Amino acid sequence: MPNIIPFGAREMAPHLAQFHAKRPLVHCMTNDVVQNFTANVLLASGAIPAMVIAKEEAAEFVSISNALLINVGTITEEFMQAMTIAVKTAHQKGIPWVLDPVAIGPVLPFRTVFCDELLAYKPTIIRGNPSEILAFAGEKSSAKGPDGMDDPLSALKTAQSLAKKLNTVVAMTGDIDYITDGETTYSINVGSEKLTRVTGAGCSLSALVAGFVGAGIAPLEAATSACFMMAYSGMKADQLTAMKQMSMAGGMGSFSVALLDELSTLSADRLSMDELNKTIQNESELSSREKFNADDLRLYLVLEPTLCGGIDGMLTTTQQAVKAGVTMVQLRFEEKTDKGIWYDAALRLKALLKPYNVPLIINDEVDVAIAVDADGVHVGQSDLPPNVVRELLGEDKIVGLSAGNASEILAADQNVVDYLGVGPVFTTSTKLDARAMLGPETLTELVELSPLPLVGIGGIQTSNVESVMRAGVSGVSVVSAICGQQDVEAATRILRTAIDRVLEESSC
Repeated sequence: MPNIIPFGAREMAPHLAQFHAKRPLVHCMTNDVVQNFTANVLLASGAIPAMVIAKEEAAEFVSISNALLINVGTITEEFMQAMTIAVKTAHQKGIPWVLDPVAIGPVLPFRTVFCDELLAYKPTIIRGNPSEILAFAGEKSSAKGPDGMDDPLSALKTAQSLAKKLNTVVAMTGDIDYITDGETTYSINVGSEKLTRVTGAGCSLSALVAGFVGAGIAPLEAATSACFMMAYSGMKADQLTAMKQMSMAGGMGSFSVALLDELSTLSADRLSMDELNKTIQNESELSSREKFNADDLRLYLVLEPTLCGGIDGMLTTTQQAVKAGVTMVQLRFEEKTDKGIWYDAALRLKALLKPYNVPLIINDEVDVAIAVDADGVHVGQSDLPPNVVRELLGEDKIVGLSAGNASEILAADQNVVDYLGVGPVFTTSTKLDARAMLGPETLTELVELSPLPLVGIGGIQTSNVESVMRAGVSGVSVVSAICGQQDVEAATRILRTAIDRVLEESSC
C-alpha cells in the first residue's frame, strides 16, 4: 500500500490563496435537498455558484464555467439527460468535472448504472463516502441510503485501485479523509462529527472540490485542499459552538451558521496564524500516540544492557546514539530481570530521552511502562494480546507488535496497534527465539500488504540496511549494529545516512 501523507494547513495555504484569487464559477447540477446550502458554502468560501439544471441550457452554461459538479442525490430521467449533456460538453472542452455518486449500490441500480455510464467521460475527481467508493468498484459495502457505514481505512486500497484504473482522483471522506490518485495518497485528520449532522455538508464539499479544481489547481491537491477547508472549518465551528453550549446557547443550528462563518473568514494568513498558535499552545498537550508518526521508526534502537556493558553503559550508548540520529528507543532485557532493575533503567532512560523528544518504548512489560509513564509498549505474538495492552495503557500510548508473516500482519487491529516490527529480515543472534529469516524480497511483499507502518527487525547491520529500506519499510530496528560498537556515534551516523539516502531516492 502506498505511503499515506498527512495534509495540513501549511500544505493547503497556497492553494487557498489561488482559489480566492480565481473566484471560480462552479456549475452545480446537484440534488434538490442541498441546493441552497451548497450555494451558501461556495459563496462563503469565495467561489461563484450557479444552479443551472435545464437540459436546454446545460451545454451553454458548462462552456462558460470553470468547473462542473454532478451530484446524483435526487436523480430523475429528465435530470439525467441534462447531466449527460453537461458532462459531454465538459469532456469535449477540457473543463474539469466532479462526480458525487450519492447512495449508489445494488439497492439503487438506476443511479448506479448512470454513474457507471458517466465514467466514459472521465471525471476529474470522484468524491464519496467509503460505502459509495466500494460500491463504485463493485465491492460489497454497507450503507443506509446516502450515509456510508464502512470504515475509510478499510476501503482505502479499493480507492487507490479505482483511482489508478480510472486515471482520476478519488476523495473518500469519513472520520479521516483519504484523497488519492492511486500513486500518492493524502490524509486529513481534522474535522467534526457534527458535519455528518448538517444536511448537505458532504454534497457541498463536492461542490467545493469542483471550485478548487476550477481554480486551476492540480486535481489531487485541489480535492485535498477542499476537503481540508471543510474539515478545518468544521473543527473550528465545533469549537465555537461547544463554548456556546456551555451557556446553553449553542446547538446544530448554531453549528451550521458557524460553519459558513468559518469558511468565509478562512485565509492563508489566518491558517498560518492558527497553526502557529496551535503549535505554541498545544504541543505539550499532545499524547505520545498523537505525536507518533512513521518517521519515528526511521532508526529504532533496541537496547540490551548486557551488550552495552550494563545500565550505565546503556545510558551512555543511548545518549551518543540519539545525538547521531536514533529516532526511537526500546528497552529490552532478554533474560528474566528483577522488576526493580527494569524500573530504575526505564526511569533513567526516560529522563535522558525527554530533551531530545525521542519516544521510549518498553518491551513486553506493561506494568513497567505504566510505572514510568513511558511512551508505549512493544509486544510479540506470544505476549499479552495487543487489545489487552491497549486497554491497560489507554488510548494515549503507542502499541507496537511483532509480526513475521502475512496472516499476522493482516490480523493486526489498526485501531489498537500503531506499528509492526516485521522480521527477522536476516539471521540474528540477539534474540534466541527468533524465527527463520525472511529476506528483503519477502519483506517487500509484506510491506505491500500492511496498512500500518512497518519497521524491519533482525540481523540488520550497516552492510545490509539499504536493502531493507528498499523493501519499503518506514525504518529499521537494530541492536548490535549500535549496542557494543566501539564508536557508537560513528556507527549510528553510518546507519542513519544510509537510511536517509534510500528514503530520499524513493521520494524523487
